[in-house]
Amino acid sequence: MPPKRTVSDRSDKDMSEGDREFKKQKTLPHRGTIQMVIEGFLDLLSPATPEAFKEFNALEKKEKRRGVTPIDIVWLGMTLNRLLEVTDVETLDAKLNKLGSYLENKQGLYDDYIDGAASKGKKVQRWVTDTLLPVTERIEAARERLPDMFSHCMNCWERAKRYYP
Repeated sequence: MPPKRTVSDRSDKDMSEGDREFKKQKTLPHRGTIQMVIEGFLDLLSPATPEAFKEFNALEKKEKRRGVTPIDIVWLGMTLNRLLEVTDVETLDAKLNKLGSYLENKQGLYDDYIDGAASKGKKVQRWVTDTLLPVTERIEAARERLPDMFSHCMNCWERAKRYYP
């Protein structure tokens, strides 16, 4: 890296473009904070991705059971990233409520599947419960974080709106 030039005491008229001292553009501090929160939230839901359920659903279909629909992690990621575009608190609340209800519906479907596995026998119930119960617990943890997920960096949202109109 070249050494930093000192600011010259010459006037602007006497300086050429190469002689001027330019400030380095700062990175936006909120961007990393928000991205970390989003990635942490998506990591929390990683056991409910299509890849995670691939083996489970394959074995369930082999035994002529319907299997479960995974969480659409791509849609969730896009929706979370679009929260930067929100300009008012009401819209932010509406979008967070939409995400919360989506996760609540998925959790309900997984709970119903666990309950339905009991009628298939003890072995099936144990297999389904051991697989889906940790997933539903993580969905519950994600839902608890969702309403105030970004509250610790709401001032970051205010700054973000200036940079991303």
